[in-house]
Amino acid sequence: MKPDIVFFGEGLGDQFHKSVARDKEQVDLLVMIGSSLKVRPVALIPSSIPQTVPQVRKDCRDAPKDPHVQCDT
Repeated sequence: MKPDIVFFGEGLGDQFHKSVARDKEQVDLLVMIGSSLKVRPVALIPSSIPQTVPQVRKDCRDAPKDPHVQCDT
């Protein structure tokens, strides 16, 4: 039996990619909690939404620096 998780190196599936493609055009605020944003495709989400959308990242000590993202640690 496989647990209901995604292992490192394993694809996230079509539903994830369809949801991101749809949601990135409708998002009003992006809140990222507990992610270093070092692993793709999740790491690409902040840069794929319009720069006018506010972004808040919690626990981002090791996250890449992005000038249009507010990092609250």
